[in-house]
Amino acid sequence: MGCKNSSEQTKAEPQPSNRGSQSSTDIQTSKQPSAALIVALPVKEAPIQPADAPSVQPAKVPSVTLHYFDLYGRGEIFRMLFSYLKVNYTDHRVEFSEWPSVKTSTLCEFGVLPVLDINGKRLAQTRSILRYVCQVYYLYPTRANFSDIYSMESLCDLIDDLRTPLIAFIFNKDADGIAKHYDENITAGLEMLATRLDKNPSNSGFFVGGSVSMADFAVFEFLWDYFLRSEKRQAHEAQVQKHPKLTQFAEKMRRLNLELENYLSTRKYKWL
Repeated sequence: MGCKNSSEQTKAEPQPSNRGSQSSTDIQTSKQPSAALIVALPVKEAPIQPADAPSVQPAKVPSVTLHYFDLYGRGEIFRMLFSYLKVNYTDHRVEFSEWPSVKTSTLCEFGVLPVLDINGKRLAQTRSILRYVCQVYYLYPTRANFSDIYSMESLCDLIDDLRTPLIAFIFNKDADGIAKHYDENITAGLEMLATRLDKNPSNSGFFVGGSVSMADFAVFEFLWDYFLRSEKRQAHEAQVQKHPKLTQFAEKMRRLNLELENYLSTRKYKWL
C-alpha cells in the first residue's frame, strides 16, 4: 500500500517495512530469476486525475521494479496501485533466506524494504515511495492545494498509527495484543475514518475531492488486508460493517477497474 515501520525493524527476523532492499544487479545472492515476477499490464488508458491535474499524460515509465518480501505488508499497496494503473513492473519478491545479505547490500539504503526502482531512480521509505508514485500518476494534488494535501497526509498518518502496533503484535504472535488493539484502537480508528469520509464535501465516495487519490489507496489497502480479504472476514469484517460508508468505499475501490479487481481476486494467500 502504506507507512510507519519502527516496530518492524526491531525484530531479529526479516520483516516487511516501509524501506529498502536491492536490485538484481546489486544482490549477488538473490535468486532473482525464480523470485521475480514480471507483471505485464499494458497501459491502455490514463489514470483518473484530480480536477486540478494537468491534461498532460505522465511519461511512460520504461522500467519499474518493486523489491519486497513474498507477503502482503507494506509493499502490497504498490502491487494494488500498479494493477490499477496498468503499469508493467517486475515484482521482485525477496526470500527470507536472502534478507541478511540484501539488508546490507547497496539496494537497501536504510536497511529495510520496500524499495522501488523507477525511471532510473532508487526509492526507499514506504510513504516517500507512495507519494512519488502518486505524484507521477496524478493521484496527489499537483498544485498548492494545501487543504487536500493535509487531508491526504493526515489520513496516511492515521493508517500508520493503526498499522504499526498491529504489525508488532503479529510478528510477536501476541494474540491477546492483537485482539485488544482491534477492540480498542482500531475500533476508534474506523470511527475516525468513517467521520472523515462523511466530511468530504464532494460526496464522491472517496476521501479527498471528487476522484481517487493516494489517501484512498492507503485506507483501502488497510481495510482490505486487515479486515475484508477472505482470510480475515470471519474475525474482523463485522467491525467495518458497523460503518456502511466504509464498506461502500471498499467495494467502490475494489471495482475501480478490472485490472485491480482481477489482481485482488487471484493473488495467493500470504500470512501478512
